[in-house]
Parts: sequence; C-alpha cells; structure tokens
Amino acid sequence: MHHHVFSKIALYGLLFVFGITTALPQAVFALEFNPNLILNDAELTDYNSMTVVDIQKFLEYKGSYLAKYTAQDVNGEFKKASTMIYEAAQRHRINPRYILTTLQKEQSLIEGVPKNKLDDRLDWAAGYGICDSCNKNDPTLAKFRGFGNQVDYAAGANRFYIDNPEKFSVRIGQAVRIDGQTVIPQTQATVNQYIYTPHIHGNKNLWSIWNNWFTRRYPNGTVLQAVNDTTVWLIREGKKHLFETQSSFLSRYDTEEIIKVNPDELENYELGASILFPNYSLLRLPNGLIYLLLDETKRPLASQDVLRKLGYNPDEIIDVGKDDVRVYETGKFITIQDSYPTGAVLKNRDNSTLYYAFQGTRRVIANELIAKINYPDRLPITVDSKTIADYPLKNEPILLRDGTLVKTPLSNQIYIISDSRRRPIPTMEVFNGMGFNENAIKEVDEITLLLHPKGEPVRLNNNVVATTQ
Repeated sequence: MHHHVFSKIALYGLLFVFGITTALPQAVFALEFNPNLILNDAELTDYNSMTVVDIQKFLEYKGSYLAKYTAQDVNGEFKKASTMIYEAAQRHRINPRYILTTLQKEQSLIEGVPKNKLDDRLDWAAGYGICDSCNKNDPTLAKFRGFGNQVDYAAGANRFYIDNPEKFSVRIGQAVRIDGQTVIPQTQATVNQYIYTPHIHGNKNLWSIWNNWFTRRYPNGTVLQAVNDTTVWLIREGKKHLFETQSSFLSRYDTEEIIKVNPDELENYELGASILFPNYSLLRLPNGLIYLLLDETKRPLASQDVLRKLGYNPDEIIDVGKDDVRVYETGKFITIQDSYPTGAVLKNRDNSTLYYAFQGTRRVIANELIAKINYPDRLPITVDSKTIADYPLKNEPILLRDGTLVKTPLSNQIYIISDSRRRPIPTMEVFNGMGFNENAIKEVDEITLLLHPKGEPVRLNNNVVATTQ
C-alpha cells in the first residue's frame, strides 16, 4: 500500500513545489451553527485586529449611525464611537470585531439601524447589565447606562470571564443545559458567550453576524494555499495545519484539491499542529516502540513480525520524539493476526454489501460509488459472511468525505460535502470565487446525493472593507 503512495508522491512532487499562481476573490462558507463552538479563543482576544481608523471605516461602510456618533466614554470624556470601541478593545485585550458584532447582535447599531427607541438602544448598546425581565429604570443599573459604559463593560466582562473561569458554572468541556439543549463548550470564547447571553438563539445571532462580517472559513478537509506561496495548509476544526513536506501532503491529497486564496485568508485560522509525516509512515519513539501512521491515528506494532508482514524495510523507519506524535490519537496494537492493518474495503460475497474494516471493526459504506470516490486506490476484497462477522459493526455509515464536490446527471447544481451534509453552491460565480476546480467534481446518482442531509448554501464574502491584519 505504501509503495503506491510514494509513487504518487514522485509523480506530483514538482506540481506541489511550484503550485498554481492564479489569484482568486476572497470567499466564505456559510457554516452550520455548532452551539459547542461559537468562537475560538484567538478570534475573541485578537485585540489588534483593527485600528481606530479601520473601525471608523467599517462603520462608514456599513452606513452605521455610530459613524458620526459622539458620546461620553467610561471616564466621562466625549469621544467618537470608533475611538471608544478601539480603546475598550485595547484596555481589556478583546477583539474590536467582537465588540462590533455584539453591538449589532444586541441593538442592531451597525447596519439596518431602527429609528425607533434609538436613544434607548444607544444607552444599552451591548445589552450589558440587563435581562429579559429587568427594569431599565432600576437605580442599580444606572452605572451601566450609556454607550461608552456599555462598550467598556462588554469588553471588560469578557476579559473577566477569561481570567476567572473558576467563578462560573459554564466551563470548557463540561456539559450544560441551555434552552433545554445540552451544550459542551469547546473553547473559553464559547463559554464567555453563554455566560454573557445564556440562550442558544442569541448566540446563534452573534455567530451569524461574525461569520457574515469577519470569518472566511472553509470546511474540514479543505486544502488551502496562499497566492504566490508554496506552503500548503489543511483546514480542520477551525485550525490550519501546515504540511511540512511534499510527501506529507501527497500521501493524503491530490494537487487538484488545493484551493488558492489571498494570504490574509489564512490569518482567520488558529495555528494547529503541523503535519510532519506521510501517511503510512513508520515512526519509532525513543522507547523503541514503532507506530504505523494512519491519517489521524498512530497504531503501535506489537512485534517485528508485524513489520515484516507489512512489507516495510527497516530503513524506512523514522526516529521521532514524543512531541512529534503527540497530535495523533493512539490506536490499537497491530498484531500478526490483523488481516487489514491499514484498513480495507470488504465486499460481502453473499449480499454484495460493502464495509470499511479498520482497527478490528467495520462500518457500512453506503454504496459502491462512495467506495470508489473515498477509496480510489483500494479495490474491494470479496469475503464471506463469516469473515465479515469477525468485525463488530459500528453504527455510523461511511458517506462521502468532507470537501468532495458532487453533482447529479439530472441537474447542474453543484454541492460540496461538509460535515457529511450537501451544501449547494448557488452560482458559478460562487464556485469560481471559492477557487474550486471543475475537474474535481464527482458525478453521483440522486440516491447517493440524498444520503447526505441538505446544509446551508455556500456564499461569497461581501465584506470589502480592508482591515489591518
């Protein structure tokens, strides 16, 4: 198996080095809302993301009432709204983009400003200190009233939540009930939002505004490369992971899957662990234990006999440190009894059902077309029902992998698979704006397409205001 992989590496090596140099418009995916991950921590705390000039230009571009608004700040000095937003961001080390998003979420003060109750909206601009049942005339709330106070308290509260997580019941990785739904916040930034606004709907609004204005995220499994740069990145769970070598990339993806983007696109992602080694690499730790690398999993070899069975030359083993492999999940030991240690597509001789067998279990592959698209280098191995039964069945069927572009013969509509959903791409303008390659489109039948629930459409980013990165 690994010999095929490295012949592919040799074939595509020069393509990877020189890359494609066509510049493309900035673009964005309309993501599916995940209540467990509203914002990542870098997004919330990037307090240098905009200068005061950037903020003012943003307000002017949006036609915001705040572009010409002057009021007292938290210290009683009269200042422009953009200045107050900038200074609060700097003082509390909170992203000014987040403050702008909060002002829109709470009172629609950035775009589409309603003229009714404008003074009230300005007085409670960030919704800080009030609740659904609160009386705004309560004397104890007076200290929070006023645009300058609201901006400062909103930013300051988020910094306090970050610095004092033990003071709150909502915490990273701990289940909490919000509006009758179980939520497990994945980041402190997400925790902050549920402390500030303890409702799913309100936080979905914030997420939608943020995503529309500032975030240009591609789905899991997307491979990005900045224009005029040779480095290639894998996008996974909101982070960018650098392919350190040609072989680490080409053992997993084809060059036609690379999407070219403007350099600042990559600034929207936190830096994740680098991808150092090719798939199917043998990695030896200082303790002498040898692992086989399979995608995001490292499986330890039980003995030297396993090494011989896999057909590897001992010279192919790479010596690594613990930190080099910390990012990979540790899988089950590979023993001499393992028939398919690198995974295999199995076909039941009795009923033609397809399965993917890996680490001693199997998952149903929905149909033969999905098997061909997901595993183009693996021919199905026909076995009997008794052999199939040796692998316990896992419940999750295998659908098309994330990042796959598909269409049916009956329609010109193109979809991209993201989080196992089919996301419609509305127009060719959007398709080209995202940097997709028509050669990468797979044609599938209607049944295969409908196995994937419909997701939100893909859209281009219409926010053209330049900001300081």
